[in-house]
Amino acid sequence: MLFSIIINTHNQYDVIERCIDSCINQEFNEDYEIIISDTSDIKTIKKYSKEKTLIKVVNKDSFSSFPCVDQMLSIKNALQYASGKIVCLLDGDDFFHPSKLRFLQKNFMPTSLFLNQDNLVGFNEKKQQNFLIDNQKKYKNNKLFNKLFNSWPRILGTSSITTNKTTLNEFFLKVDPTKWNCLAIDAMLTIYFDKIKAIEFRGDNLTYKSFHDLNLDSTYSNKFSQNYWTRRDQQHNYYQFVHKKKYTNIDTLLSRLLSN
Repeated sequence: MLFSIIINTHNQYDVIERCIDSCINQEFNEDYEIIISDTSDIKTIKKYSKEKTLIKVVNKDSFSSFPCVDQMLSIKNALQYASGKIVCLLDGDDFFHPSKLRFLQKNFMPTSLFLNQDNLVGFNEKKQQNFLIDNQKKYKNNKLFNKLFNSWPRILGTSSITTNKTTLNEFFLKVDPTKWNCLAIDAMLTIYFDKIKAIEFRGDNLTYKSFHDLNLDSTYSNKFSQNYWTRRDQQHNYYQFVHKKKYTNIDTLLSRLLSN
């Protein structure tokens, strides 16, 4: 089997059917599977799994009191049931364009795909409208910025990530997500993978990211909150762990000071 789609969902009752339907209705003629790691609307999900043999349901309780850690461990647990050589990650409130798997098949060989992030489209839940997300961040190519602030790779979002199962397994063997309880899986994966090989950014309009009042990252998006700087401090520490080297710059000092 070529593809395994791992859906991580928690209490996303209103949108989980949209997410699952977007995976079922792929314009892809070969076999693929959908693995749902769920703690929410189990009746709806079991209904799908009875109707579609390509769906596996991994029942679980919460792994951690920290939402970011719980998401990581949920995906790690679901990965044990994956048969595909290539793994697509998808949050339960996001959804795929019907052409996503077909695009990936045409543009990547299973042996050569390392980690790709396709360029997300935003979806405003209140307005029920798509909008463009500007993720270019050209300043990341500036050497002075990298030295004074950070040299993290572009991080587009969990649902944009496609990788090979072997390397994803290796990541979970080497990284303990409980040590960085504020870091989301997209940041941890991109920083880890970027150390090994350059990440690719190929594909437009393949994945839709939901924006609503309950987004997990909204807890960390306010630059005037302690949560924002705590996450940033952890991300610097994690980057140094992955690269096996210490550094101090303006960003690390600010993050350390404002996270306490």
